Amino acid sequence: MTAPRRLAGSPTFAAFRLGLSILISIPLPILFPILVGTASAAPAGQGSTATERSQDKNGPGGPPTSLGARPGTVRVAIIEFETEGEGAAPALAMQLQDGFVLGLVRGGLDVIDSGDVEKQLVDAPELKGCASSPCLKRTGELLAARYALRVRVALTGNSYRMTARLFSTEGASPAALPVATLSRSCDVCTVGEARDGMMKLADGMKTRIDTDVLAAAPPAPVVEQGPSRLGAYAALGLGLGAVALGAAVIAASDADDKPQTAFGGALVGAGLATSTVGLVLMFRSPDVSAPLKTALIGVRGTF
Repeated sequence: MTAPRRLAGSPTFAAFRLGLSILISIPLPILFPILVGTASAAPAGQGSTATERSQDKNGPGGPPTSLGARPGTVRVAIIEFETEGEGAAPALAMQLQDGFVLGLVRGGLDVIDSGDVEKQLVDAPELKGCASSPCLKRTGELLAARYALRVRVALTGNSYRMTARLFSTEGASPAALPVATLSRSCDVCTVGEARDGMMKLADGMKTRIDTDVLAAAPPAPVVEQGPSRLGAYAALGLGLGAVALGAAVIAASDADDKPQTAFGGALVGAGLATSTVGLVLMFRSPDVSAPLKTALIGVRGTF
């Protein structure tokens, strides 16, 4: 008996032919993603409108004005910025507010300055100077701002006392009390030094905002980890490799070499079993798409 006829008539080859017929019966559109994996392209993100600024933050005309919040950024509205005492003037207030706003923007916040707040709330005059909880809630809604800031600078000669109070506008009834209050002093300072002090005050307020945002963030959901798709691919690949190797061993064995034939048959059987395990693991993997899982159900039914 020649080797091909002996091989075709052996029970081991019958098992190999059964496994091969199962793999061949799987349609190529289903088999190819199983073998090489599927690369699902993430949906193209929606275009996000960048924050527009009416003025350059370093320009002499005034502080930057936020007209549109970037997705994922925190918007802060300066609903009050006042200077009081000797030498208080609109030009001085503009320079000091410029430094404060620049410090917040440099920290990655979206900022609406007091001038733009006044323009946007022109149809809601009752909100001006109102510090109650309903007023804070309404102000946050109209300005799309998560936080509101009230800033006061007291002047005594060439000395400055700067105070910033942070309020939350979120929740059904936001607290009328400030979330954070920070103060800085600048004794016998120039206007430029006072402006730098306002920037440092803004840096400290940005830290407080970050702390409050983290505290309010919901805990990350616990995702139950399933079998890795990489392990499933490895099992499937090893199984198919074992089937091919076993078939080659059987084909190369002599008529009287029963141990080699048996070894080849064992490889084929182990390969089929390992491939089945790979398919099962792939079905249970959480990162396999729903259409692929449906196809795998059909494949499992074949086995």
